[in-house]
Amino acid sequence: MRTGLIAAGSCLAILLVLMAGFVLMPGPGDGKHVEVEWTAETTSFQAASRLSEAGLVRAPWLFGMYAALSGGTSQVNEGVHLLSDDMSPRTLLRRLRRLPGGATVRVAIPEGLNKFEIARRMHDAGVCSSRALLAACVDRSLLTELRLAAPDAEGYLFPATYELQRNADPREIVRRMVIESDRRYARLFDQFAAGLADLKSSLGMGRHEAIILASIVEKEAAVDDERPLIASVFLNRLRDTNQKVDRRKLQSDPTARYGCLFYKLPSCESPDGKVTPAMIHDPANPYSTYAHPGLTPGPIANPGEKSLQAVLSPAQTRYQFFVSRGNGRHTFSESFDEHRDAIRGGRK
Repeated sequence: MRTGLIAAGSCLAILLVLMAGFVLMPGPGDGKHVEVEWTAETTSFQAASRLSEAGLVRAPWLFGMYAALSGGTSQVNEGVHLLSDDMSPRTLLRRLRRLPGGATVRVAIPEGLNKFEIARRMHDAGVCSSRALLAACVDRSLLTELRLAAPDAEGYLFPATYELQRNADPREIVRRMVIESDRRYARLFDQFAAGLADLKSSLGMGRHEAIILASIVEKEAAVDDERPLIASVFLNRLRDTNQKVDRRKLQSDPTARYGCLFYKLPSCESPDGKVTPAMIHDPANPYSTYAHPGLTPGPIANPGEKSLQAVLSPAQTRYQFFVSRGNGRHTFSESFDEHRDAIRGGRK
């Protein structure tokens, strides 16, 4: 009897030592990101098997036992998790549970990125799955919670540098970025209340429409001092009651390019990725401001404060056109003849 107890105790001790070594052992991979779809009914041993098949766990039976002894997998959120195949079982389980205090990464989001580019940047940094972040951007319940009167978080993912946990909840990422945009944009709307009122009275534009226009300004401008000038061109076109400028069309190349991210049109095919005449003039592209008058259906990027300020406080000009002249700067013109000459001058 005593011999049996000693043997059992020895086996348990060996198992504990083996488990202690296992939970700290690096994973089988070399740091590659792996997406795992998690369901609520997953048990510890089912999870171990799934993680092993995904190349994240060396010994599934040991991981299943470790997970069960550590409280199971009931604390793991449903949805897509972005993990690394070199994580130890201890780190892997903590990441799955999204526990606080884990490793963080700084992710810089420059002005003018769209949600697809932001999602890719988050994925590459190991913060969350790109497809999961894009899904969170159109999550109706989340947008309602954030009181966002838009069908999409595009335009409200504020460009800044964020300190984020790896395998973070994508809904929390969107929540944090939208809250930041609310804070920053609210200050500008208060500061330039007269400008917003003017947009409302003259063009029927509210806050959302101002952000749409700011996103277009953001994609066109390269230097800060030209943002108010570019905003003035677009606003002059929108206010052209005589319809002298092609029926109030903004004629901005980036709008058509953005539409091609949604609509797989033949006109969107470009061998070198550049904007083509077929792309910008395609009426099947709702975002093309060459084919359609007025603003785009929604923001085409996430603008910074300076672009929104330019829309709320534009330069007072009679400019109707602008064309790039290199080094990020533009030539502005009041008439098409002047604009045509500027284009010719730029080609010399």
